[in-house]
Amino acid sequence: MEIRPATPEDVPVLFDLICALAEYEHLSHLVTGSAELLHAAQVACQPGSDIHHLPFPVSPEALLVALTTTDLTSSSPVLPRL
Repeated sequence: MEIRPATPEDVPVLFDLICALAEYEHLSHLVTGSAELLHAAQVACQPGSDIHHLPFPVSPEALLVALTTTDLTSSSPVLPRL
C-alpha cells in the first residue's frame, strides 16, 4: 500500500468517500458541495496562488465551506434587482 498526497485527479474518489462515510454515519443530510467545488477549492489553493496573499491562511477545506455556506440574498450587490 502506498500513501501519497491527494491530487486534483483524486477529488471525485475523495468526494465519493466523504459521501459514503456520511451515509454510514446517517449524516448524508449534512454533506454540502460537490466534487466540482472540492476540485475548484483544491485548484484555488495550489502553491503560488493569489489566495495565499490573504492576511490569514486558507485551506481547500475552509474554502469549500465558504463556497457552500455563502447565502446570496436579494440585498446582495451581485444579484440583479427584480
